Amino acid sequence: MPTFPKFYNTVVPSSVSRSLDAGEASWDTLLAQSGRPILDADLNLTQDVGGYNRVLLASRSLPSGFFRGQGIGSSFSDYSFYGAPAPADANKFELGKLLAIVAGMPVAVEYTGTTTPGANVITLPAAQASSGIAPDIKTTDFVFLEVWRAQVAPSPRARGTIEIVDPQVIAPGDTTTIDATAVAGPAVTFVADGGGATGFAIGASANATATNLVAAINNPANGLYPTYVAARSLLSNTVIVTATFVGVAGNGILLAESTGGINIVVSAATLLNGADRTNKPNQNAIYRHGNVGSPSGVNLTDDLVDPVLNVETTQRVQIQYRLRVYSDLALGVNPKSQPDAFSNVNILAQGAQGAPVATYPFVPADAATVVANSDATAYGFEDAGLYLAGDGSSAASTALGSVDGFVYAIPVCFVFRRNDATATGGFSPAANANGGINFTHVGFANTHIDVAGPVAIAAGKSDRPDGLFHDLIDAVDVLDLRRHVTPPGYDFASELKFQSQSLMDQTNLTWQVDASDVGLIGNGSGGQSTTPMYCNEVGRAGAPGFAGDFIREFDHVARRFASQSVVEQIVFEVLPTGAHPTGITVTKAGASVLSWCEGDVIDIDFSLLEASSLQDWTIPVGGAPKVSAAWPVGTRVTDVLTVFHDDGHDTVMVDQATQLALVTGVGTDIISLTLDSNPSVINDGGIGVDHPMVDDPALDGGSTRRLFIELEVTYPTGAGLLHTPDTTLTPSASSGYLPYDGGSVVEQDSTQRPPEMDVTWVPNPKFRSDKREVLLEQKSTIFLDSIVTRNTTKVYTPRRIQTATGLLANGAPPVTPAIGSASRELTLAAAVAGQVLIAVTYVPQDPIPNAGAGLGYQLDVYYTAVAPQTCGIQLGGPVVLPTEITLEPVAVLDNVWTGQVGKGSTDDSFPYGSPMEQVPTVDIGAGFPKEWYFSATADVAITDFNAQTGLLTLHSLVQMDGSNTITLGNTAPLGRGPLTDGEFRAYYDYANYLGYKPTAMAQPLSGAVRHKVFTTMLVRSTTSNLLFRKGELLLVVISRFADLDANNNIAFTDLPAIRTAASIYRTKNLLLTTGN
Repeated sequence: MPTFPKFYNTVVPSSVSRSLDAGEASWDTLLAQSGRPILDADLNLTQDVGGYNRVLLASRSLPSGFFRGQGIGSSFSDYSFYGAPAPADANKFELGKLLAIVAGMPVAVEYTGTTTPGANVITLPAAQASSGIAPDIKTTDFVFLEVWRAQVAPSPRARGTIEIVDPQVIAPGDTTTIDATAVAGPAVTFVADGGGATGFAIGASANATATNLVAAINNPANGLYPTYVAARSLLSNTVIVTATFVGVAGNGILLAESTGGINIVVSAATLLNGADRTNKPNQNAIYRHGNVGSPSGVNLTDDLVDPVLNVETTQRVQIQYRLRVYSDLALGVNPKSQPDAFSNVNILAQGAQGAPVATYPFVPADAATVVANSDATAYGFEDAGLYLAGDGSSAASTALGSVDGFVYAIPVCFVFRRNDATATGGFSPAANANGGINFTHVGFANTHIDVAGPVAIAAGKSDRPDGLFHDLIDAVDVLDLRRHVTPPGYDFASELKFQSQSLMDQTNLTWQVDASDVGLIGNGSGGQSTTPMYCNEVGRAGAPGFAGDFIREFDHVARRFASQSVVEQIVFEVLPTGAHPTGITVTKAGASVLSWCEGDVIDIDFSLLEASSLQDWTIPVGGAPKVSAAWPVGTRVTDVLTVFHDDGHDTVMVDQATQLALVTGVGTDIISLTLDSNPSVINDGGIGVDHPMVDDPALDGGSTRRLFIELEVTYPTGAGLLHTPDTTLTPSASSGYLPYDGGSVVEQDSTQRPPEMDVTWVPNPKFRSDKREVLLEQKSTIFLDSIVTRNTTKVYTPRRIQTATGLLANGAPPVTPAIGSASRELTLAAAVAGQVLIAVTYVPQDPIPNAGAGLGYQLDVYYTAVAPQTCGIQLGGPVVLPTEITLEPVAVLDNVWTGQVGKGSTDDSFPYGSPMEQVPTVDIGAGFPKEWYFSATADVAITDFNAQTGLLTLHSLVQMDGSNTITLGNTAPLGRGPLTDGEFRAYYDYANYLGYKPTAMAQPLSGAVRHKVFTTMLVRSTTSNLLFRKGELLLVVISRFADLDANNNIAFTDLPAIRTAASIYRTKNLLLTTGN
């Protein structure tokens, strides 16, 4: 049962006669009576009754947590990190001033580790050293607020007496000595009837002599007063000597006299009864706000003793606290299995002691849990936001240094740490993706990021693709665990709308995942975060692939590697005769025909073209695949875009477009073009005689210059990045590792670079917002070509142009060149006479071939993505989610959302770029479907409305019920617990055994399309578990995977056609209420 005892004599001595328990007595008023004394216990009881009632009411209306008003801001803004750090900032981050309520006690959290008002500086232990073996070291530091009631008392001053014997027998020359040398003061001998400052007159009486001695002691000229002692006699024959500073140090001041106790008597050889009191920063100060982690510069003056009475009257009970950090390599918090942190029994209470106290772990304040010497039943109150240690006993009070025998705690955050890889070669793409070096290093040799040899990292630069270090804390390292409470309560309807929108715009960051649980990174050594860093590899299939998930091969065509369908344009240069690269054949219409003639057949066979060849498709590397063998399944040549002759006439311009008699193979990987007759007269751009463009084979007088054949290659959906990049990572500039100057990419072996790649070029990955796409291409070496102009001002290169630097057309820089464009168009600075052969010098921008020997050229692309936010998801499934959970709806959305633009769509969704990213899709087998499966256009329509948004919210014609609890999953008899979908999101596929099945219906779409239909509800957890606290507000999304229909309804259907899922999310800002 709830009790409220206090133990006022266990740690700090006091004269409290007894402590009266205010628990469950329902006391209201203390009645004082005439002629009757009011005892100390009565007065203390009056205060304890108020404290008990405050805790009692708070347990039913305001659970422990951090105060925050309702609004659309993010509580994460309370954190700040060091962007331009000094060496002293290692392993630190900041929190703004916070106001918490803990076990009914208000706590102002400020000045931790700093004298700056409004701030707290959290110092973490140094990062753990790398083991050098995958998956290497991953640790989680746990920050929490620890609070206790501490008894604070004045520190008594040392004192002694010097008695002038009465009747007076003191004689001239008698002395008494006060020796303060033990406290760095003087030793002064006072002489009866002596001269100077140290002399005191023998008066007419012992009282008068004592008064004169007081005057001598208090004479500043002697150096004792006011720094060391003060004296008074109170008109008696006894001089009271008191140390002017508090505490035990005054006991070192010596007293002596020269008469052997006959004429003068001292109380003892030293001043006595000075004592230090605990629970204070020093004997003259008290902790500001009760923060024992605050520096001395912000302490408050100890004013417990009235300066007039100058004696102890009362003592105080102060609410004291510290922001603690728990970190341990072997016994640390596992955020997957211990997401509440305090279920780790190695986290022990410290309270007023100098170190954590054995056998006092923290337990939830559920009035039920007992572990070792911590007993929630002894506390009695249920407080969903609170954890406590102790059992309210005198023994616990002594052990923990707390007045009530309890220490209280609420969580603040997890900090996911990178390991210190300084001694093991630094960041390793293949074995230690969670490693880093320190930000103050003076130069470092990384032995892992390039198999060609060590890379010299410049002083102060990071060797990681995200630019981070092991000893600098970043926002991506922190998971906020603070539950927030609002005394006025919540507008649940507006809160539901805000929470739903936060989920769709990817700003709900309340759950973390281990990147290595989701996919491959660093052979299992990926880090943990709400936005973890992932690695996807592009290169050659069959490579070890320890660094990341292999997604594609370089195929000599693709530049964009995306989950939506991508169209690439590739230009082939084909001559009428001569040796053609493997995969390109020209079948002449007649024997020994040397020019382009009617009936010539050009075949481009991607199944024979070498993916490892140079840009002209020659000189392949053995062991690399053919082009179409490197394509994702479903890739096809989908169009012949243009075919032009690189020929013309310098005075009478002609149409350079090739006349084709037949095109076959579109939709396959083999394209065949048959030339038709073209009698247009040309002269090789002014350097030859007039002749037809395409001649009769019997005459063989056609053009002998090349054709430019531009083909369209279409890649299927699902062939890009595995996650949606969140932010662009920024490696350290000028780090010494060249690829980092281009972006967050690692070349596994720089010696395998394509031979035509410019030596100064760094792969420069580019990502598209809200798309699972990365652009990878190469800057090739400068190239000199001779091309016939299209007309008097235009010329078109066969390859894209990478830069304007060094670009010349007919000897001069062109006007407004189409840099990087598929048009490849150049406008001449000066017009020419007609279609003229000119020199063009340019730097090509080319697709990356499947170059290199053996394992080939491999690029590891790094990016961060918002982790799946369905609570509890981890490797092996959502094992910490309850098999069955009952939730209390507090608000149900009146609408349903219908969305059809997914990661397979080429269009964009509006107003949210990735509204369905966090909404699970029922797994229908083998981790399918994934988000790229949703590939519709943004044209979403109902009968009376359409928009290019890909997303609509529709009024529910049949609304989901919110008047009863909802139970997700079923323990018995079905055993239907939470599942994991293909995107690593947790969901339940069953609700309300033998009861109402949540259902919502809205107006259908105008036509069948693959889409998701979902609605949301704000619920309250009815029980506490590792993930949620009782009374915590949660967001539930109930969604249906509509494979191909027009319906916008949601209804739980049973096996075998399950398509509806319910998923649970913590609320943004982690909102906590009390409930019933």
